[in-house]
Amino acid sequence: MRLARLGLQPCISPAKLASGGEASNPMNLSLKIVALGTSLTATPLWVDKLRTDIQSCVRRDVHVEVVARSGATSRWGVAQIQQVIRATPDVVTMEFAANDANLRRFVSLSESRRNHEAIISAVHQALPTANIFVFAVSPTWGPRGAWIRPWLADYYALYPRLADTRRVGFIDARPEWDLSALRSTIPDGLHPTGPAMAKFVAPILAKAVCASVLK
Repeated sequence: MRLARLGLQPCISPAKLASGGEASNPMNLSLKIVALGTSLTATPLWVDKLRTDIQSCVRRDVHVEVVARSGATSRWGVAQIQQVIRATPDVVTMEFAANDANLRRFVSLSESRRNHEAIISAVHQALPTANIFVFAVSPTWGPRGAWIRPWLADYYALYPRLADTRRVGFIDARPEWDLSALRSTIPDGLHPTGPAMAKFVAPILAKAVCASVLK
């Protein structure tokens, strides 16, 4: 996990919040999150886990709006900018690398970077205090996953570079996965099951979001 490189601190405990610590929120304003991405983001169940994990940490109501579509690339993501902005999120999570790298939908590496930068710039301009995270979701294997994405690692490598230059956070969930169990957790080689996303992805993303909100 790369919270250290983001300058983030561990989640403040519920006890500290209850005692009126620095992250207390007397108005109990809801925390709004937009999850922008592909079918990986659109997978059922895991977003509910993300919401409950964050809510237990920040001690506020949390609302997660999913703006995601199967087969979507970062080109589609650019077209959703206004929808994201209209939601006035406090946090935006974003992942398009898996589809940008798909040879059947191929988006060049340079275009992928431009598209991600366009989304980040537009959100930051409209919502200067919003926290944005790009994240690497899961490993791939087999013909449907890895074989048609031979340069996927290069696309995911864009994300730490964006974190270094664009005031966003990068979270790499791939090391969290048990590689010996991919046939059961990612049965088609690309799409994790909902329970697997809830187990391996939601907690690490929740920790990063909590840290960014409570710092």
